Amino acid sequence: MMKLEKTPENFIEVEGVRFYGSPDKKLSKNEIYSVDLPLDSELHILRHLSSLEKEFRQKLIGQKMINPYTGQETIINEEYIDSQISTAGGKFNQEQKRLNSPEKIKEIVIQGAEKIIESKDIQWFRKGKQKRCIFSVTFTPELKQNFELDPNIPIGFSNLVKITKELENLTYQKQRGEKEEADQQATKFIQLENPPATETITAVFAWFDNRDNPQLFAVHPGIITPPFPNAKFQSAEELEYNKKFWDQHAFVETKTKTKE
Repeated sequence: MMKLEKTPENFIEVEGVRFYGSPDKKLSKNEIYSVDLPLDSELHILRHLSSLEKEFRQKLIGQKMINPYTGQETIINEEYIDSQISTAGGKFNQEQKRLNSPEKIKEIVIQGAEKIIESKDIQWFRKGKQKRCIFSVTFTPELKQNFELDPNIPIGFSNLVKITKELENLTYQKQRGEKEEADQQATKFIQLENPPATETITAVFAWFDNRDNPQLFAVHPGIITPPFPNAKFQSAEELEYNKKFWDQHAFVETKTKTKE
C-alpha cells in the first residue's frame, strides 16, 4: 500500500494496512463471546452514529466518566452526547434500526467476527500493555438478511475519501472533534454534497493487561485505516507510515445544498 525504504519493525497487515506491534495468537470463538462494551467504548462509538435511540441516551445521561484531557470526573449530559455524534467520520445509517445504539452495533460486530473466523483467521498483535485485533465485515444483501438488517439500505457512509489531484485544492484542515486525544491534531477535510455509502464495517477489539476480557474498542462504517499519527506512542517508522495515509485522505463534511 505505502512503501517505506528502511527495514520495517514488527507489524501485521490487515487488508493491506500495517498495524505495528508483535504478532500474537489468533482470535478464538470464546474470546469473541467474552467481548465487553465498557463506557469509554460506548462513548467512542457515539462518534459514528447518525442518531441515538432514546433509551440508550437516557441510560448514558448522568453517568460519570474521566475526562481524557484533565483527568477529572465529568458527568455525561446531552451536550456531551450531541458533541460526540456530530464529530466527523464514518456514520452508520440511521435507517438501519439495528445500528442506532452501541449495544446493537456490538451485537452485529460479534455476529460478524463469528462469521469471519469460519473461513479465515483474525490475528491479535501486542503493543505495550495491551493487544488488539482489527477486522472488517462487508455486507451482501444475503448477509444483511441473516443479520436482520434491511438488504435495500446501505450500512452507512464512510465519510473518508482519498485525495486525488482533482480534490487536492478543495481540502482544508481543522480539528475533527473536541472530546478525545486524537482531536488535538488537525485533520484534513473536504466538502461534498453526497458522502460515499459503504457496506463495510471495521471493528477493533482491544485486550488490556489489567482487564479480564477483551473489549469492543472501536467500530466504524468504512474501510480499515491505520491509527492517527501520534508521536507520543508511535515509533518514528510507525508515525511516518500513519502520517502518509492520513496525508492522502480527508473526512467528508456534507455540503449544504442551495435551493433553486
